[in-house]
Amino acid sequence: MTEENMVDVEQEGQINLKPESENDDSEDSPTETNETDDAGASDQPDKKEDDPDKDKPFHEHPRWKQRETEWESRFNEQETRHQEDLKGIREEFGKARKDNSEQVKIPSWFGGTQEQWDAYRDDRDKELKSAEDRAYDRLKQEGSASDKAVKEATDYMQSEITFLESDKTLNPEGKKVDPNKLLKIVMDNDLVDSKGRWNYRAGFRMMKSSPAAPTAPKPGERKVIAGATNSESKGESKPAPYKTSADFKKNRPW
Repeated sequence: MTEENMVDVEQEGQINLKPESENDDSEDSPTETNETDDAGASDQPDKKEDDPDKDKPFHEHPRWKQRETEWESRFNEQETRHQEDLKGIREEFGKARKDNSEQVKIPSWFGGTQEQWDAYRDDRDKELKSAEDRAYDRLKQEGSASDKAVKEATDYMQSEITFLESDKTLNPEGKKVDPNKLLKIVMDNDLVDSKGRWNYRAGFRMMKSSPAAPTAPKPGERKVIAGATNSESKGESKPAPYKTSADFKKNRPW
């Protein structure tokens, strides 16, 4: 191959260089624009308003009120069932006493006089009335004990949350306690103290030690990441689609 041919190859390569460069620029520029636009668009959802209720006492917070509403609803449902059970006892024993009072005729199995039968029915009615009263009182006491336990548990939780929010050892920053989150941790892990009560202090320690959720990059950080990505993509060189005289000098076929 002569020098003239080598020059021709080089010139031919130079002629092809310009359109290829223009094509590369035209292809890369929309990508860079899209990446910048995507970064700018992704910044928008990161702007969150502060919780307007975060400084309210926990017993006035909407989530706590929602929890109390749920408890009250459950209590009302339980109270309704309790009243239905009491009514059922009255109806069951009332029917038995009515049947006893209406059975005036002496049955064949009794084997006594009418006077003796009437006395027997009186005694039977007293037994039924006594059994009815005992069953009614027992069921009523169970309902009262359940109501008392619910009230004591609620009051204890409120007092523990007040303690946790003000204790400088467990909560030196004085952060507000999320009652729903704390209660869930305590119940899910069955945290109970020596007195059989929910151990909210242990639950608070677990809540503090649990890893925080990953935070999304801030708007400025997103732009830096996008810029770094663009810079790296620009630094990459594509192999030339043509041969130059230097290539022929390095790899001479003769």
